Amino acid sequence: MAAYNSGTPGDYSPNTKDDVMADQHMSVGRYLATRIPTLKPPMAKAPNPFKLLALLNLQQWLFFLVAFFAWSWDAFDFFTVSLTVTQLHKEFDVKTTDITWGITLVLMFRSVGAIIFGIAADRYGRKWPFVVNNILFIVLELGTGFCNTYGEFLACRALFGIAMGGLYGNAAATALEDCPEAAR
Repeated sequence: MAAYNSGTPGDYSPNTKDDVMADQHMSVGRYLATRIPTLKPPMAKAPNPFKLLALLNLQQWLFFLVAFFAWSWDAFDFFTVSLTVTQLHKEFDVKTTDITWGITLVLMFRSVGAIIFGIAADRYGRKWPFVVNNILFIVLELGTGFCNTYGEFLACRALFGIAMGGLYGNAAATALEDCPEAAR
C-alpha cells in the first residue's frame, strides 16, 4: 500500500518512487475508493443573501441594474423575433424555417461577439466597449424592424448576434467587478 503525504482528501501524492510504481498498478476498486470521497462538496453554510445584498452601495446597485436591464432588453428582443415568426415569414414571403434560421444566426454569432467585445474590454477597459456594444445593440435591434428583404433580415440578425454575445460578458463583469467579494 502506498503512503501519502497528508490525510486531506484529494492529496494523494506519493512519497517515494516505489509508491509511484504502486499507484501505476492500482486496482479499479482502490482507485474508486480514493477518488469518490473527493466528489462530495464541502458542507459550508450558505450565507444569508439579504445580508450580502445589504453590503452593496448605491453605485454597485446602479451597475447591477444597468447590467440587468441590458440583459433583459437583450432577451426581450431575442424572444420578440421568436414570437413573430409567423408574421415575419409572411412579410418576407419565405418559409417559417427560413425565419428560424435568423434565430439560429443570432445564437451562432454570440460567441464571435463574446470574443470581440471581451478582447476589447481587456484592452480598453469595460466602460467604452460596453457603451459601444449597447449602441450597436440598439441600432441593430431597431434595424431589424426596418429590413425590407430576407437577406437584410439575416444580415441584421447575424450582426445582432455579435452584439448580443458581447453584451452579457461585459454586463456581468461591470456588475460584479466592484461588488464586495462576499456578495459576488
